[in-house]
Amino acid sequence: MIIRVATETDRPAIAAVQSASWRSAYTNVLSKEYLDNRLDDDIAAHWRQQEIKDGDVVMVAEDGDLIGFIAIWVRPTPYIDNLHVLPEFRSQGIGRMLMRTGAKALLDAGQRTAYLWVVAGNTSAIRFYERLGGSCPIAPTWICSATWSPTSRYRGPISRRFWPRNSRFRLTPSRSARAQRRRP
Repeated sequence: MIIRVATETDRPAIAAVQSASWRSAYTNVLSKEYLDNRLDDDIAAHWRQQEIKDGDVVMVAEDGDLIGFIAIWVRPTPYIDNLHVLPEFRSQGIGRMLMRTGAKALLDAGQRTAYLWVVAGNTSAIRFYERLGGSCPIAPTWICSATWSPTSRYRGPISRRFWPRNSRFRLTPSRSARAQRRRP
């Protein structure tokens, strides 16, 4: 398996991975009608239109085909908008590798923090982020969005999860990177 920077031609595969991931993760959150009939079109349209600016981080994991991706928008504070792995490839460390690669790209760009939102009903994602050291500094809140977003079709509690500086994936340089910077 390799992790690489996404290209324009990856957009349809990224949309397919996100659709498969949502179909698996959100059966208790989104309606069956939406998951069965409108999800693929909505997410494909989103990825056709999504602007990727300089400094944003979009990485994909490939194992023959695209099996996962991470999208981090740096505008100005890094926001981890998407981390998805095909259901049949979950629990194999791919999400953790994508997070690590995303963290390295942010560090290389001089960033030191990032945040993300998790639907409160997505307990497996919440457990994943907590295992990485994420915490929820605020109580779940209720939101309803009129525009397309990961929460636009969901009217329920949303937990804001931060990627804290004291987690094992903290956005601070490693000791070896600090030592390299001190060398003349």
